Amino acid sequence: MHPILKSQLAKATRPSGVEGVLHVGELLDIVSGFYAALDADQTSIHEALYRHGSPTGELQPPIDHGETLTSSSGIRARFRDLHDDDLRAVLDNVADMVITVSREGEIQFSNRAAVRFFKPSARSLAGKRLAEVLPIPEGVTVATFLAPYLISLEDTHPKVQTGLLKVRRPEGRAYQVEATASHLSAMAAGDFVLCLRDVSERVAAERAARENHERYRALIEHAPEAILVYDVKQYRFVDANDKATTFFNLSRQRLLTNGFFGLRDASPDATPDAEQARIDAYLQRALDGQQPTFEWIYRPRDGRELHCEVRLSHLPALGRSLVRASVTSIAERKQREVIEYSEKKLLEMIATDRPLNKVLRAVCRTAERMAPGGRAALRLADANEKFMSVECAPAFSKLELSPLRELSLKAAELTCGVAMATRKVAITTDVRAHHAWKSHIEFADRIELSSVWSIPLGNNEEHALGTLDLYFGEFSEPNTEQLDALNGLARLAALAVTGNRSKQALSISEGRFTSLFNHVIEGVYIATTEGHLLAANPALVEMLGYDNEQDLLQNLSRSSAYVRDTDARRFEQLISSSDRVTGFESKMRRKDGMVIDALENARLVREEGSEPYLEGTISDVTERKRAERAVFAAKERADAEVNCGRRYYVRRARLR
Repeated sequence: MHPILKSQLAKATRPSGVEGVLHVGELLDIVSGFYAALDADQTSIHEALYRHGSPTGELQPPIDHGETLTSSSGIRARFRDLHDDDLRAVLDNVADMVITVSREGEIQFSNRAAVRFFKPSARSLAGKRLAEVLPIPEGVTVATFLAPYLISLEDTHPKVQTGLLKVRRPEGRAYQVEATASHLSAMAAGDFVLCLRDVSERVAAERAARENHERYRALIEHAPEAILVYDVKQYRFVDANDKATTFFNLSRQRLLTNGFFGLRDASPDATPDAEQARIDAYLQRALDGQQPTFEWIYRPRDGRELHCEVRLSHLPALGRSLVRASVTSIAERKQREVIEYSEKKLLEMIATDRPLNKVLRAVCRTAERMAPGGRAALRLADANEKFMSVECAPAFSKLELSPLRELSLKAAELTCGVAMATRKVAITTDVRAHHAWKSHIEFADRIELSSVWSIPLGNNEEHALGTLDLYFGEFSEPNTEQLDALNGLARLAALAVTGNRSKQALSISEGRFTSLFNHVIEGVYIATTEGHLLAANPALVEMLGYDNEQDLLQNLSRSSAYVRDTDARRFEQLISSSDRVTGFESKMRRKDGMVIDALENARLVREEGSEPYLEGTISDVTERKRAERAVFAAKERADAEVNCGRRYYVRRARLR
């Protein structure tokens, strides 16, 4: 007789109190309880396996083939037909390791996966100690060791206790396995079923993912630019690094409640629909795999405009549309672009001879862009460098600078005077602490002056035309880039002033020449080497009988002015041989046909970059020639009369 059945019959005779009398009802209950316990054991294995395969650890429903395993009759009917070999065949095809172990630590059953993992050369682990395959500390019972991993099958939603065990295979390599355990109650109280899964690769992958995440987070947090993660569907930021909170001057919580347009809405200006559509288009391009870059203006509550450059890239996320946005301030780049544009416009103004006051005004405005917070004034020295006065100060009213509008350079110890005297940049960081400004404290208080920068105008140490001054309401000192930019601007200002003064001097010189040209008694002309007249003064126009200069230039050439062609050829020979003709006498024909005697002086002018031309003067010597001829005729008559008288007296003397 099977020992279990024998034990059941013994238990069934006890309630009658008579030895050998079987209590049938009790026997049925005992047998029914045995099958219920057996069902529980099989269900335990089933549930342990399903829990192990569940990503959430929750109990998975069994496969229903017409009757549910939760039905007691269904379980009994199913397992009564299931032999040990069938159960082994099922468990041997399970990928996870299944081991049943007694409370004393002896392995009773192991599926094929467990054997392959722990003892590849053996057919079974049955009969071995659990401590041979799992790291059970010495002196620790199996129940104590498995307690952290036990699950209760009596709960509707059992809390699954899983944990990682570090086990070592026969070849010595260490592996990570995930363990789940439950009690067996049919065979012997205190027995356990243990399910193990090799998760070494998963743990390594999770560790690598964690390290990648930490590395990525470190890169994000230590990046030089502000980085945000934008959820396109939620229209807001969902993550940001510390640089972003500093850049936008918002707490992380406040920042993550906004999006691109929420930040713009912090200003009183409304967001234009066109701007919103533009940013939405860039976001869509990022979701499509591109990496667009665009400029964006952030307007904080103080009314400033912060120019930013935003670079977008798609972040893969399951079920979410996330875009990484790197925000960099381009304020300095924008300022450089504005300054470069201003300098270019200044050069154009200088090259096109724009009025000096407009050029100097542009210089002051450019200086204020180079040194934010400063107000510019441009002072020029007089020709003798005795006084220096304000020439342009667009940021000041006339009354504000009136006390310092004109300064004597001999007594000037203020910042601009020092710069003018030393021909070097002069900086006064605190005017109230500077001895030279003590007598001008009232002026400094009136315009709220704290610091002054003065840059001399000029590109050499021997001569300075004036100073470019910057006045600040706060204590300020220039950096190297600002000094370089302001020195370059001062050179442009000096170029404009020098050009204007040269232009004025040239204008005066031209005026003098024009006056001389127009009022000289002799006729003056300028002509090409071919003889075409280019200019003629009024005296020449009048001399040749033309109505005006234009009439003369259109109807007369040098060669056609001569009466005799031989005179024209002779002049050309002389000028080509020596580049100069002096005292050339000829006869010229006036417009009215009258012939005059002319005395001509000319020279050939050769200038680099231009064609040679003739400069000459013509004098009307008709009257002089007439007088000379009259004198000659009178002399001839006198000589004739003298000769006639001499002959008379000679004959008379002979007759005597």
